[in-house]
Amino acid sequence: DELRYKNKEMEQIVYVASHDLRSPLLNIQGFSKELQESLNQIATILDEIDLPVEARAKFAEPLEEDIPDSLRFILASSSKMDALLSGLLRVSRLGRASINMKELDMNKLISDITETFSYQIKEAKARFPINELPSCRGDDVKINQVFSNLLDNALKYRDRKRDCIIMLSGKKEDGHIVYCLEDNGIGIAEKHMEKIFEIFHRLHPGDSDVAGDGLGLSIVRRIIDRHGGKIWVESEPGKGSKFFVTLPE
Repeated sequence: DELRYKNKEMEQIVYVASHDLRSPLLNIQGFSKELQESLNQIATILDEIDLPVEARAKFAEPLEEDIPDSLRFILASSSKMDALLSGLLRVSRLGRASINMKELDMNKLISDITETFSYQIKEAKARFPINELPSCRGDDVKINQVFSNLLDNALKYRDRKRDCIIMLSGKKEDGHIVYCLEDNGIGIAEKHMEKIFEIFHRLHPGDSDVAGDGLGLSIVRRIIDRHGGKIWVESEPGKGSKFFVTLPE
């Protein structure tokens, strides 16, 4: 009971903090854009004034370099903070949302996901064969989110030196259904296998070609936890990964 209370209290703190912090952040973003517009107006006015060369040179560095660079840093940092706060809000709302359990036709659910990802699958020239999948119990919207995220990661972290193959299978085991999404992507080092489920952790944070906020697998784990299931990964760098998900039968 105490643990449940502490978890609820922590979720409330995260929600309130991330929600309330967005108001001053919006002010920073808004007034930074106003400063940018004022700077452009000043530059226009100076162009219309006949100033001596020496005086114009004194204006040049702060108006053309110093102030614009500072504004770019402020806007870039505030945009990153905005993304982090939005992520925290998504995580906190997930813990408060109700779970509507029902029997799920996983073949149809995965078929819908495949159709949604048809462009990404085609662009990656990926093969995504799916075996006949057993049904399970769960919230269809949230389980869709789970497998959409896993498929998205498999496509993003594919090995571009070979054909992309992603496979999904499922079986009954000890009163649960165990699903396995396997890929032949770049793989994950052992030291990262648990960290990838942590909030804001990214496997390759410096890789600008791979978009993401480091929240996907953290949210996936929370969804699976709330279903009374488990998620884990088996992987080897250069040989791909297997993501296992257990859900109620």
